[in-house]
Amino acid sequence: MKCSRCGNIMPNDAKYCDRCGEPLRKRTSRYEYDYDDDYDDDYEYELRRNIAHKESSKSGKFGSAILIFLTVVAVCVTVLLALNMYLPSKNKVDNTSNVANNQQQQQQVQNQPKQSVQQDEPDDSYDATGRDLSNYYYAVDYYSSNYNDSNAYLFPGSDSAYIDPEELSGCTDSQLAYIRNEIFARHGYIFKTDKYNNYFGSKSWYHPNSYATDNVNDLNAYEKYNVELIKSLE
Repeated sequence: MKCSRCGNIMPNDAKYCDRCGEPLRKRTSRYEYDYDDDYDDDYEYELRRNIAHKESSKSGKFGSAILIFLTVVAVCVTVLLALNMYLPSKNKVDNTSNVANNQQQQQQVQNQPKQSVQQDEPDDSYDATGRDLSNYYYAVDYYSSNYNDSNAYLFPGSDSAYIDPEELSGCTDSQLAYIRNEIFARHGYIFKTDKYNNYFGSKSWYHPNSYATDNVNDLNAYEKYNVELIKSLE
């Protein structure tokens, strides 16, 4: 029996060509073949060929998908490596630029002329608590300089301002008594003690007044406060 596909000579009882696998058909006449006996075998052969072709197609598609996936992975890895090399180098350049700018700024600051800091002179008219001392009357100073002055007061302003205890610091009890009695002498009070009468009688501003009393209620608010303050310090 001769294979109709490749011409290979096969035994008469062979069903397939051992060279190309073509089903062998028995010839019943000069022009006809007997398909009845070989129909099932031919169908099985075609079925096998179709299955093999489908599996081959699937394998080809799967292989293509793997190839595409590997290509994408390779591209991503390449991009990441490129970025990893570029970013550190860019940061290094930026850091170098910042260092240069900082050094330039420091150099400019150093080159600037130094300005002298002018400190204000201490103001002696205020004490440590911030009180204005320019209006303070220190009794001990006035007492020494005005005691023998017939026109001066031992403590000017004792009738028009509240005396600060600091202003009376340094005074003796005797001096405080003269300063306190000076407040009554301003009103012309006639003292019962000769030393006060004699002293205030020598002052040009003293005018004896028989109606004047030593009652503090007859004094104004400043005088009353100052009398009580001086008495507390005597």
